[in-house]
Amino acid sequence: MEKSEDQKIGFGGNVNGTLKTLQKTPRMRRPRMAMISLSAPAQSWSPWVDVYAVIHMDKNSKSTIAVSLQTADAAPSSFDYEIKGGDHFIRGVAAGLGVTENVVVSGEVITSISVRLKGHSSSQHVMVRAN
Repeated sequence: MEKSEDQKIGFGGNVNGTLKTLQKTPRMRRPRMAMISLSAPAQSWSPWVDVYAVIHMDKNSKSTIAVSLQTADAAPSSFDYEIKGGDHFIRGVAAGLGVTENVVVSGEVITSISVRLKGHSSSQHVMVRAN
């Protein structure tokens, strides 16, 4: 990356200086990740888990991340899911083996896509992949 012009920085007091900045790139995303296993406890929400990070350095940037939630249990059951961090909060029910949701992130933003789960009749192990 190339160096660009100095930017003045201040710290709210009497300390001032300059910061050499790197040229902004229009979009940077975390590399594709392997599947991770999450637990969907019966009748209660799991904690939020970050599954993907997005960094947009341009206000015109837009990314679509496919978040796949697949039951890994031998006796699959339905579960609720919530996904936050994109342009819209997503809530749904995965019946049977699972579901895939497209999460849209647009604008100049640094965010992480987070997921939480809740099993219906029994606790479920769910494989989550975001790419």
